[in-house]
Amino acid sequence: MANKTVCIEREYGSNGKNVAQWLAKSLSLECYDKKDLWRIAEENHLVREDLEDENERDLAAQREAVKLLSDRASCVFVGTCAASVLQGRPKNLNVFIRADLESKIQWAMSNETLNREQAEERIAQMGERRVEIRKNHSTTEDGDPVEFDLTVSTSKFGMEGTVEIIKKCLSRM
Repeated sequence: MANKTVCIEREYGSNGKNVAQWLAKSLSLECYDKKDLWRIAEENHLVREDLEDENERDLAAQREAVKLLSDRASCVFVGTCAASVLQGRPKNLNVFIRADLESKIQWAMSNETLNREQAEERIAQMGERRVEIRKNHSTTEDGDPVEFDLTVSTSKFGMEGTVEIIKKCLSRM
């Protein structure tokens, strides 16, 4: 049976990384972010030295690490290019985690120790940055944009509820 993978992309302040970590822990799976992928790519000699552009080299290394890890075992990826790499695999679930603006503001004020105005500014900046990243890196090898199988709002369902929704979807795959 093919390994199951969950690829989680998220809005800044939605607690998406915590959801991914909680999901992985509750399923006894590994959870990987971009730093982990780079480390694994280096350890497994997946970094292409023939690519001169640093961004292209990083992206190629991350993509190869995603393939390696998803072939080895079921796992969770958060904030990586994994959704575009694994798009179309039958046992892959692409999830987008979002939250309403007030929840994101409260998260930023609490976790980043920002005042309200700074929090609103950071949310806007990070939103633009992540949209740009998805636009540049969230396309499949065929050039098609990544499609999300599930979008969940942590402000509506909470972290625990969001994890339970994802687990329920996984159990049906």
